[in-house]
Amino acid sequence: MNKKFLSLVLALVMVLGTFSSVFAAPAEKKETKEAPKAAETVVPKLTGKKAKIDWLKDRGYISGRKVNEDPKNNDLALDKTIQRAEVSKLLVFATGNENKVDALKSITIYKDVALNYWANGYINVGSTEPSKANNLPFLLGYPGNVFKPVNNVTYAELAKMLVTLTKTDLTKAMHDQANKNWPSQWMAWAADLGIFDDVTVADANKAVNREDAFTMIFNAMYRLKEIKVMPANETMGILSQIKNGEITINQGEKAKTVKVTANTTFVLYDRSSNTNTLDVNATRIAQRVVLADLLSNPSYYYGSLVRVLVNEKGEATHVLELGNPAQLAIGNCDNNDNARWEGVADRTIETRDQVTVDRVTYPAIRAKVNYKEGDAKSISFYEGRSLNSTDLKLTAATKYFVADVAKNQLTEVKDVDEALRIVGNTMAAGFIEKVYAGYNVVDGVEKHETSSPTAIQGYNEATVVVFNKVQKDNNGEVTLRVKNDVTSKYNITLEDVDGKEVIADVATYRGGFPNNFNADKLDVIKWTNNNAAGIGIEKMIDHSKTERYPIVKVIDKDGAKLVVEDKLGNTARLVVDSEADIFLNGQLKEGALIQFRTLAGNVPGSDATDANTVDIVSVMPNGIALAGVLQGVVLDNQGNQYYAKNVKAADIKEYNGTNNHYKVIVNQLNSFYNTDDGVKRDLVWMSKSETEDLQAWLKANDDNANIRYKLKDNVQGNENEAFDLEVLYGSKWLPVANAVAQKAADDKAAQKAALDAFNKKVAAVEDATKLADQAAFDKAAKELKALVDEFNALKVDKLEKSDVDKAKADLNVKIKALNDAATAKTIKTNPTVAEIA
Repeated sequence: MNKKFLSLVLALVMVLGTFSSVFAAPAEKKETKEAPKAAETVVPKLTGKKAKIDWLKDRGYISGRKVNEDPKNNDLALDKTIQRAEVSKLLVFATGNENKVDALKSITIYKDVALNYWANGYINVGSTEPSKANNLPFLLGYPGNVFKPVNNVTYAELAKMLVTLTKTDLTKAMHDQANKNWPSQWMAWAADLGIFDDVTVADANKAVNREDAFTMIFNAMYRLKEIKVMPANETMGILSQIKNGEITINQGEKAKTVKVTANTTFVLYDRSSNTNTLDVNATRIAQRVVLADLLSNPSYYYGSLVRVLVNEKGEATHVLELGNPAQLAIGNCDNNDNARWEGVADRTIETRDQVTVDRVTYPAIRAKVNYKEGDAKSISFYEGRSLNSTDLKLTAATKYFVADVAKNQLTEVKDVDEALRIVGNTMAAGFIEKVYAGYNVVDGVEKHETSSPTAIQGYNEATVVVFNKVQKDNNGEVTLRVKNDVTSKYNITLEDVDGKEVIADVATYRGGFPNNFNADKLDVIKWTNNNAAGIGIEKMIDHSKTERYPIVKVIDKDGAKLVVEDKLGNTARLVVDSEADIFLNGQLKEGALIQFRTLAGNVPGSDATDANTVDIVSVMPNGIALAGVLQGVVLDNQGNQYYAKNVKAADIKEYNGTNNHYKVIVNQLNSFYNTDDGVKRDLVWMSKSETEDLQAWLKANDDNANIRYKLKDNVQGNENEAFDLEVLYGSKWLPVANAVAQKAADDKAAQKAALDAFNKKVAAVEDATKLADQAAFDKAAKELKALVDEFNALKVDKLEKSDVDKAKADLNVKIKALNDAATAKTIKTNPTVAEIA
């Protein structure tokens, strides 16, 4: 007989007591049988139901049901039926998967199987654990997501379970097709595999009796002698990546990668509910059980603390989510046992923001690590501002994790000190956000149980602590310049500030198609590579947008100070920040063409330091031309341009010389770069035409102007004549004459709009002939009085006289009609309305 079945005995030995509890009623304690010897572990070739059942019975694999007070007088009840839940437990043990039951008994898959149902864990394992023969689970529920655990198993159902466990060439497609042709195909396969040897099936849909069930199971076990069963392996950590058919737990030295198959079962938390409960994790919604090939957006679960079961092939069979950065600890966090965490911790606790439920406000919970003599001894979870806290002892066995997806910190760390260095907990109080922990409760001893009459206090012992908000970045951020665009193989060539090439693979880019990667040649980007979030870029200089990132020429360089000139001859002073990224540093010199980015992001604002200090300089290669202008990019810094604020009409004085000029006090706000003159001035000279334009603007703009101008030599050797005068109108700089004309047109349009609105209000006033009582007359009179005031406020000088006259006439018609109607009805209008003269 084939000896490969030797390893299966470990599972069958476990069945020794299992069959008794599954098939038998509780019995009195009896003499324990020895486990089968290794020589007896091979299932022999037997014929006849009795021989097969006796073989199982003699070796203690099954026992009967107690029929009287004599514990030795048991009845196998071979003519009775067997329930689906009982068969589930039996077959889980028989296939060596009993060690996975604890990990899955804290969840529910079927809506008719309660969490505390005795066979829940066995049903979950049978429904998710793939058969070693064909990678398919042997259990399947009914439509409507029910299992019907107390239903009697039929011949067809048991045949289907045993075929799934033993048929090595069974595929998912064959499985699904057989279910469509239920149950003929399953019955045929069972017959071919010898599962019906010594069993006669008259009706496949009839409940199988225990005699036939034991016989069929023996036949399947004999068939399984060729299957090598190995114990499962478990790992726990932070889910950091799922790609290329693999799942990675943790990062760096702590990383462990295992294979993921289409049947890997993810037991996840359903984050779709918004139910407002105090414990946001305990009662919102049940978990979801999802096969890997149906898992949508796997990166959504990066940062989750998970337990992973792995088979002998290195394949993940189950992934159980215990917590995640959004919900923190999953399950019950209200000082009761957390069933989901069974095997890891008795209970869980977490921080939270202040929350209001059913009009009751619950204070925030904060965490703090406590040190004594330089060592971290405990972590406390404080509720509100009170001193009440839940304290967890930190031990050598406590595991610590950091799980911040944005910062790419997704791993186990060696101790709490390493965790806090990553967390960057710099607050004076030492309180930490987004923390959850699993802990065991170690009970104390009452004083009457001690040798001395003193009670021994119990305590809480942390098994796992997870920090979900950190400051230390692990994204590997670096500033690079694009040297060549993305190729058809999804490679892109970048370069660092020294010109060293960096070849990057953008196949995993998530912002769109890799060939539409958001970076073109000569763009400067900040590049990050996050295991969870994937490749990311932040565009720092968009080479094509020269209106914002002009290409200018360096005409003077004095250390970190630059003078640059744009295509129109405008010049500006720039200062290169000491930590600026310069592409390429050795080429930044006079005559070089550059693009740059200021601390203000090339949006001037009002801060001269941010607006004119650059943190990125990109030296252009040969063949690139000047483009764009400096105006609107740095702070009002067009070449040879000066700026003065709040100029008044009184600041303009007539010059008594012969050159027909005026002098203007300017009180300059800023003095910008001028190759000939950098001296700050408090007055300038203007020609008569420039001065008259400025006076017209001051008259139209309430005697106030912000101006800018250039200087030239003139006025009998005085080198301070202002020309190209511009004024600030709204947010735009315009030549003064243009600004005056624009403002006049805008004012006229605004007044015309006001007049149109006025006319509509006049037309809407109720016809006086329709007014019936004092209240109606008073209302109409009040409306007309308000319209008189509105008309008088109009700037009629900016409107056409005919339009004004018509509006006035229409209003007077309404007023006269009201007054005449009031007189005819002897009603006194209040207030009195006089016509407009």
